[in-house]
Amino acid sequence: MIEGEIVTRGTETFESNVHGAVEALEVAGRFTARDEIHEALIDLSRWPEVDLTGAIQHAMAALECVARDLCGDERATLGEVIKRHYSETAR
Repeated sequence: MIEGEIVTRGTETFESNVHGAVEALEVAGRFTARDEIHEALIDLSRWPEVDLTGAIQHAMAALECVARDLCGDERATLGEVIKRHYSETAR
């Protein structure tokens, strides 16, 4: 709120995409990734200064969670997953 008026920080398209992603993660049972997206949104909502670094870190953590699930390695970092699987998808 600014001077009694509700102000949004993102576009409708952004909001729609984020909510769709959260819903998809929920349906897929990827709750840790869903929670990381939620934390990223909290960081984007900080007032008066958004926490972009925190939002990026949480969004990347969500990506890493999904990548781990898809490759079946709960301990792999995102970098390790990319190195292992990049050559398979680059062809």
